[in-house]
Amino acid sequence: MEGTLSSRLTMIVLPDADGHEIRLGSLWATQPAVVVFLRHYG
Repeated sequence: MEGTLSSRLTMIVLPDADGHEIRLGSLWATQPAVVVFLRHYG
């Protein structure tokens, strides 16, 4: 296994609500975070 799920997700970059890029791992760098995956059926 190649590391934990947390270590594999930390380098992913996604847009925030304002369109600015944010590294996913920075969300839990200083405190715990809940990551929710939603799927849109349309």
